[in-house]
Amino acid sequence: MAAGEQELRDGICNYVLSIGHDQALEKYRVVSSKPYLIALSLKTIQGILTKGQPMNIDCFNLALRKVAYEDLQRFKRRGRMVSMHYMDLKSCDACQLGKGHKFRTEIDVLQIAKLVFIPCAKRAKFFLIVLDLKSKTVSILDPYPNYYGLDNYKHRLQRISDVLMLVMHVAYPIWNENVFTWNCRIPDYTRSNIDGEASSYYVLFFMCAWDGKGLLSPVCTDAYELRKELLIHLLADKGDEFESCSPEELRRYLRRYVEMKCCKI
Repeated sequence: MAAGEQELRDGICNYVLSIGHDQALEKYRVVSSKPYLIALSLKTIQGILTKGQPMNIDCFNLALRKVAYEDLQRFKRRGRMVSMHYMDLKSCDACQLGKGHKFRTEIDVLQIAKLVFIPCAKRAKFFLIVLDLKSKTVSILDPYPNYYGLDNYKHRLQRISDVLMLVMHVAYPIWNENVFTWNCRIPDYTRSNIDGEASSYYVLFFMCAWDGKGLLSPVCTDAYELRKELLIHLLADKGDEFESCSPEELRRYLRRYVEMKCCKI
């Protein structure tokens, strides 16, 4: 990252941290209404820069929504079909991945769309399950190290397989695949040996950088840098789909940062 870009980004983060008036922190917010309402106050976004604090779920979902929006615009500009589908943490809830078998209720299959990137969260620790429907493979990208290998994910993979079967019977009746039997791998280089509170930031990074075979960018070793990137990503305007209400001085800094990034593309 160029020095000017780094300095401007750090300046934006320092400015956000300097806002200490509770009324101002609650007044300014980022709002997205489609497909469901998410409204983040500046106070919530400010919390991204608090080390040791897990990511707010709405922050994660809105950041992922912006990633999907940017991908859609890029595919449209290039005249290409959309080939990547993102599920937010509502899909995790809809699939009831965090519930034991006896606590699950009947699934409403109309809630679930195509599954490719499936983020999972449990006790503030995040990991990512990626289904490749073409090659029939499952990749598990987990930044938080564990010592149980695939056994640690079996019950979630079985649940995903069951739910996907229900969904595909509606969308594609001849579907007859059992995801649980697909080839499954855990890439070693995604493991960053970080604390659980930062795992959500790495999962967002994986969702942006994974191309189905590997990561297009090296894994960042500084989780706080990922926190800064997310804060600016949430605050920066992204067309009419996202409404950002923030102080004029902050918007001016953000415009300069976005312009600087665009000049490099």
